Amino acid sequence: MREKNRRYHTGLTDEELWTRYDACEDLSGQLAEYASGKMSASDLSLDDALERVEKGLKAKVGAGQWDFSRGEMAWLMQRTRELLLAASNGGGVHHDR
Repeated sequence: MREKNRRYHTGLTDEELWTRYDACEDLSGQLAEYASGKMSASDLSLDDALERVEKGLKAKVGAGQWDFSRGEMAWLMQRTRELLLAASNGGGVHHDR
C-alpha cells in the first residue's frame, strides 16, 4: 500500500507493473528456447516439453528461487506456448536479451 495525493493505493505502480511484465516476457523467451532445444534433442512433443517447463517453473517458485504469482506463472506458460507455436510455424524461437 502506498500513499499518493493523500489517497492510499494498493497494487503495483505502472513502473512496477512494467518491470514485472518485462521479466515475464524475458523468461518466457528463455523457457521457449529451452523447450525448443529439449524438443529437438529428445524428440519431445510440444505438450510434453511444456509440461516439463511448467514442472521446473513451479519447483523454482515453490523453492523461493523465483518470485512469480500464480497469474504470472499462467501467463508465462501461455506465452511460452505461443512462442513455441510461432517457431513451429517457421518463425523460430528468438530471444533478444
